[in-house]
Amino acid sequence: MELHSDLFIQKERFKTKYDKHAEEVYILTENESGATRLGDDVLWTVNMSILAYVDIETGELFKGKKTMSWLSSEEERRLEDYGLNLKPQTIYRVKIRKSLPYVNKYSETLFEYGEYFMLDEVLERDCHHLELEEILKEYQKEVIIRPDGCHDLLLDKALGLFSGSMIWNGKECSLHLDADDDEAITADEAIDTLQKLLSHSQEWEEKIRLYAAEYLTDIANDWSEDIKVELSVEEFNKRMRLDNISVMTEGDFEFFFNDDGMIGGHDIVVSGNIDKGLDDANIIG
Repeated sequence: MELHSDLFIQKERFKTKYDKHAEEVYILTENESGATRLGDDVLWTVNMSILAYVDIETGELFKGKKTMSWLSSEEERRLEDYGLNLKPQTIYRVKIRKSLPYVNKYSETLFEYGEYFMLDEVLERDCHHLELEEILKEYQKEVIIRPDGCHDLLLDKALGLFSGSMIWNGKECSLHLDADDDEAITADEAIDTLQKLLSHSQEWEEKIRLYAAEYLTDIANDWSEDIKVELSVEEFNKRMRLDNISVMTEGDFEFFFNDDGMIGGHDIVVSGNIDKGLDDANIIG
């Protein structure tokens, strides 16, 4: 009885965020759906990105990414795409409810009406719609950039991320650059930060390695109780192997290193900002 009560409460709480009026629309999905379950929630909240939609009543086309959500039980979560089997880059006719205006209590950001959608019902699958098909065709075109010092970087449009490789201080490593925004096919802001890093690459690497070694050598020595000789900061520094550089917007960056088994095979990540310097070293994985 308590479970049914919790289900009802969560469903009603979810619905209160959206308009009571449902609209029929054509949607163009972007990527695979994903789900989260927080706190005492019984149901999973499933989220799926859409690239554009068409209001069936008016015929008006709306471009730009939106998030469409629905609730899923634990049993449904184990089925293909949470029981609804919605595929990426596909057109559907659905009923949706638009989100009501609200203010995020943490950031105090105002979200206007219709920022998000609640999926109410799937009416038709694998639909055809000329305008949405044109958007999909454009979306599926490859976007490749090649900044100075890098190999080809391919844009993952769902993630807003250019990925490939580069030569850093004479060695090849993976590289990820944030796109300028959700709709952009450029990474000018991240490239600007990357070029600043490259112009003083030896100095940056020395600082990054020393920063990580000073923070994490003691942790590495505590990690293994059977070591006969403790690692020094110098040895820790020397054994780190650079795998990946990620450059974000607003001057932020992360350097990822292989730990060479010093911390149980975990990765080492050092983060910083091109103007403010280094701010964290941690182990992940």
